[in-house]
Amino acid sequence: MRFCVFVVVPILLAAPCLRGWSNGDTISIYHDLRSGMIFPMQKTPIEVRHQKLNLYLDPPYATIETTYTLYNPLNEPKSVHIAFAIPGDVRMHQQPVWLDGKPIRWRYQLSDEVLREAAPVLRQSIERAIQRRPEWQRVLQEALRQTPKGAPLSREQFDRIVERRAPQLQHSDLNEWFYEYYRLRAGFQPARNIHQFSEEKGDPVPRLLARVASALGERQSLPHVRWDAEPRYLNIRTGALLTSRELARYEHEPLDDLYPLSLLRFDITLQPRRQHLLRVRYEQLMGHIELSGLSNGPTPLDGGYHLMYLLRTQSWAKYGAIDVEISIPQELRLRMRPVARFAEQRDGRRIYRARLTQPTGNLHVVVAERDAIYHHPVVVRTHNWRGQPSLETTSLRARMLDGEPYVPLSDLASVYRRPAVQAKGATLTIGGRVFNLRHPVRMIEGALYVHLHDAFDHDFAFYLPRDEYDHLPIAQARRVCQDHGVGLDARIRYDAWRGLVILENVNRYAGGTR
Repeated sequence: MRFCVFVVVPILLAAPCLRGWSNGDTISIYHDLRSGMIFPMQKTPIEVRHQKLNLYLDPPYATIETTYTLYNPLNEPKSVHIAFAIPGDVRMHQQPVWLDGKPIRWRYQLSDEVLREAAPVLRQSIERAIQRRPEWQRVLQEALRQTPKGAPLSREQFDRIVERRAPQLQHSDLNEWFYEYYRLRAGFQPARNIHQFSEEKGDPVPRLLARVASALGERQSLPHVRWDAEPRYLNIRTGALLTSRELARYEHEPLDDLYPLSLLRFDITLQPRRQHLLRVRYEQLMGHIELSGLSNGPTPLDGGYHLMYLLRTQSWAKYGAIDVEISIPQELRLRMRPVARFAEQRDGRRIYRARLTQPTGNLHVVVAERDAIYHHPVVVRTHNWRGQPSLETTSLRARMLDGEPYVPLSDLASVYRRPAVQAKGATLTIGGRVFNLRHPVRMIEGALYVHLHDAFDHDFAFYLPRDEYDHLPIAQARRVCQDHGVGLDARIRYDAWRGLVILENVNRYAGGTR
């Protein structure tokens, strides 16, 4: 459904993107996390004097309502054509846009249609880029001269031209897209499935142009790049913003960042020297990322639901303050950039508020279980029989306190053998035995935490990952841990980019600590 005028129409366009890795591991990126942004399609004198943004998050759904106070400073009426970013998996159960309380006409433009509109600009940017590289221009010209009628050159024939004219292209990612661009210039449709990240099955040419422009370094010609709408992922534990290219450092291959925006488009007319209220309301699925089978530990993003609300305030003559209110279920926790402060609990929900003035970037939100945000996975860097390093995920979880990793005491021993525990400062008493630790014990939300080094240095800390060990006598269980555990010489390192605690210089690991 592309056009909706004064009707109540539900739209649900799920757009999951699935990637398979060469080693059989998978990453699944569900739904477009980008949303929001009131963007005038032409330069305008209109002022946005205030914005009220309400995000009602009930993962995996987010209900978004935003109200703008607009002002026309002219002495005559002014019409503005607006594009509002709404992802393809949006749900509109009712009229999504009102001006001064009255519903107005709107049109929903899917992502590939946005790319089709941008196709002329993409073509121009590609041609300019090729002209700046004479060797690539010679490849394209020679290939077009040699093209017979009725069929394009094969990939092997094209590669022979590249080998003679531009050998540096042979092993680059650009080469495969450059061949598809040659086919397009020769009058043939792209042969590859350019739609692997799209639900639409129409014209593949705009998507090819987007990929070629990106490969040529002409990303600014892409609409979502010009509008500062490239996907950014908020690290669930550290709060760092990650691009899809930065994620590639961890996931081995880049996530697709060419997925364009879908737009809600409408026209408004503002009367001279008057304020108007523009309201937009809709529901969408939040971005959710899952990984399975990866051998190098947890992802920085797992376990949470993400939302990236676009803020392009510089598109207007003036832009006032933005008041943000976010509501989440009481059992969940929120991480946001810029920071929002917890305000109150109301009707079983947690309310956060923030006031943004002249933001320099977009609004990024992740909602997750408490442990996913505050507890950092502990992984062990081991060496296999070939001496190659790898990461082994443990069931231990660390809490970073003043830059140091602490683990819950409850994680260090079987639940079937948990004696009485007392702690004071750096003294820990377990079942009548007294242990003098190097670091003070910490109490967090009613639970005792000990430093990870202290967990290695004392025999109270034996961690048994297998339930079948629970029936063993304590002495025998300790021998199991000693035979197969982490050595005391393990070095603790915190990976602030991933939000992981890593134990290095470990040759054997089976879950124990001594």
